[in-house]
Amino acid sequence: MARQKANASLTEQMDMAKSQALTTDARPPSLGSKSTKGWIQRASKAGRDPDKLVTRLIMETRKNETLGKCSMPSLIQCAMEAASLDLSFGGAMGQCFPIPFWDAKAKTYKAQLLVGYKGYITVAYREGIVIRAGVFYENDEYDYDEGTGHIKHKPALVERGAMLASWAQAEFDDGRKKCKVMNMEDICSVRDNSQGYRRANDKGYSHPWVDHFPAMAQKSAIRNLFKTLPQGSNLEALAVSDGIVHDDEGAGFNPEIIDVQAEQT
Repeated sequence: MARQKANASLTEQMDMAKSQALTTDARPPSLGSKSTKGWIQRASKAGRDPDKLVTRLIMETRKNETLGKCSMPSLIQCAMEAASLDLSFGGAMGQCFPIPFWDAKAKTYKAQLLVGYKGYITVAYREGIVIRAGVFYENDEYDYDEGTGHIKHKPALVERGAMLASWAQAEFDDGRKKCKVMNMEDICSVRDNSQGYRRANDKGYSHPWVDHFPAMAQKSAIRNLFKTLPQGSNLEALAVSDGIVHDDEGAGFNPEIIDVQAEQT
């Protein structure tokens, strides 16, 4: 059995972990249990000690009452996905965030992993790609060429004016560069297509697209840039993990999930 667990893919490990957590004839494991830490450690490609990750996730559940109500299988899966990407929850690093959703079909809260723009930069750096990002304002000095990947940006020190665009640039270890620039129309289109933003806007919730618009604009530019990068295994895993809501059958996004509490930068 131990060898079977060790050789299983991350998806298979998550399915086994959820099955164990959902077993009706045994008490579901807690985040701090030995079995949960074992699943998280096996999910970590870097072989990191799971204690720090689990501790930070528990701290997040204590800071957020709704997150503390999330189903244990979804919290475990959230932790395993973060471990597989070797990213840390919340805090000053701000690499990834567990976010609570209300699943109307299951009538329970579930946790979803959202990767912040710092998480994207961290994962790309491990692949030998340096990511930079920023926001152009009307009084800044800037120049760019998406054909060559050239970005020049000198922010104004005072009175930067209205926001015009967000940008992201990738520099490879051989000196090649790629860049993407998104104008306000593109950025607002991404925002308006966010289910979390729409529901938060309708219900008057606080939301990063309202509270941290420039950071979300930078993340949008980075995600747009990632579509053009060579897809190493970690970059592919990041694209799959970020912002996906899983149901207990492993079917992926559940359209009946409502009342999104927040999306982090």
